[in-house]
Amino acid sequence: MEKIHEGERSLLDAPPINVKSKGNLDNDEKNKIKNVLDWNKQRAPVICGDEEWHYFDGFCYKLINGKFTWEEALGECKKQNSNLVSIQSEQENDFVGSLSTKFDQNFDNFCHGFWIGMTRKYIEETDSFKSEWSDGTLVNYGNVPIRVAFHTPPWMGGQPDFAGGVEECVHSYPKLGCDNWQQIFFNQWNDARCSIKLSGAVCKKRQSIQKI
Repeated sequence: MEKIHEGERSLLDAPPINVKSKGNLDNDEKNKIKNVLDWNKQRAPVICGDEEWHYFDGFCYKLINGKFTWEEALGECKKQNSNLVSIQSEQENDFVGSLSTKFDQNFDNFCHGFWIGMTRKYIEETDSFKSEWSDGTLVNYGNVPIRVAFHTPPWMGGQPDFAGGVEECVHSYPKLGCDNWQQIFFNQWNDARCSIKLSGAVCKKRQSIQKI
């Protein structure tokens, strides 16, 4: 029988968290986020090898703070043997959203979101879009090959819209510390110019310690 590393087994007991709520977080929701991040901080080093990384479902995630373009953020992740985060499910998107509460909120563009690893290239011949993750994994969750003007989760309403023919990179909105208008879009994606500087990104890599 396959054995599971003790640190990984304990991860199955993580406290539940729901990060989909709209508007302001109440104290109970804030406490739930704090509890799951504190729990993760204690156990993630066993699997990820560093307390700055957070564990979820076989992968490790790290927040990087600073003003970065999409390419600069990708470079920062690669320096740490990782890639910009690819998001493959609603559950993973929820997890990444919970981490966003730990971003440094002092940057000017904090409320404009943080970079994730998706890019979207326009194909003129077919008037469609090809989405790619920077780590080369398949795009299933969040794949929108056409222009849309309605809410297709995890995208915010009316997105992606390829505005001005230049919005080819994707970011996700944080929640805490932003005004009510921005909080409505918590955990939702938007396409943007790759050259703008946002307040950070999330890196992703496979867990350091394998099953034994």
